[in-house]
Amino acid sequence: MIGAWWSGEEFYLGRKLHGDCPPVIIVGTDQGEEDWVNSLRRAGLPGDVDPDMESTPVVELWSQEQGLALNNEGIEAIREVAEEHPGALIIADSIRKLVVAPLGIEEKESRVISPLQKLELELAPYNVSMVYIHHAGKGRAGESPIPAGAGGTALPGHASNMIGLQKVSDRDDEHRVQVWIDGRMGRESKFYFDSSVDGFAPLGDGQDIARVERMQKAEGALTEAQEEVLLGLREVFVVESLPATSEQLCHHIGGRYLKPDGSAYLPLINTKLRALATKNLVDRSTQSTRTGALVLWSPVQLPSDQAYDPF
Repeated sequence: MIGAWWSGEEFYLGRKLHGDCPPVIIVGTDQGEEDWVNSLRRAGLPGDVDPDMESTPVVELWSQEQGLALNNEGIEAIREVAEEHPGALIIADSIRKLVVAPLGIEEKESRVISPLQKLELELAPYNVSMVYIHHAGKGRAGESPIPAGAGGTALPGHASNMIGLQKVSDRDDEHRVQVWIDGRMGRESKFYFDSSVDGFAPLGDGQDIARVERMQKAEGALTEAQEEVLLGLREVFVVESLPATSEQLCHHIGGRYLKPDGSAYLPLINTKLRALATKNLVDRSTQSTRTGALVLWSPVQLPSDQAYDPF
């Protein structure tokens, strides 16, 4: 976001960027200098610091090597830089490395926000914006960012807004990230972006992705017979590009769905199709004919090409 802002972009991941990019102060003791350089370069910024903001908005960077903490000395060091760069955006990465480990304060303790309050009080005259990075509690990554934070409720209560970031799935090749926004600054919302090696790209509000995820989960719970019918229906639909009747599907799959005389075993196939319909994997429609209503079945279509296709 900072890279896009600095380069003059008006939007980032579909969100409006307001005004000019401010000075950026990174208090980033959670990772080493080399990792920060790589992160900055990936964002289209030079991997260095420029207090004059001629080549980069990053005016100061404390990495793991400096070992800065939010004690009196650390807060004063940050204050001195903020005084030189009023209106700065300050990124504190992370609370665990800046407060918990060096100061010996447990995340579940209410006093974990005391160093944050002291820092913000010292920085108040300089009109800065603070961004704290915090890690989710183990086993709670899928929840809203308010309860998901490791520890107690002090940190969510202190922050004006909480933004949760998590991968859509645990697959090693997963590059879709869900952004979950919650807090006092507005109503809860979600959107998704692609974090592939080529950069970050918005994936919409998540409706298509959520639909694919539900389909994957439903398919994972199918019986062998239900899966056979679903795959058969998809095959017919690909060839014909039209919905199929139960009788057409019986003849396509064959085997148990055909009686000894070669006629379709309709009750058996219809049971499977109705079960798939309740899982929102197939659609049922009715077409009027001279002899009555004709029931047609089709597989639920995957979202548009812009959505992630797992098949």
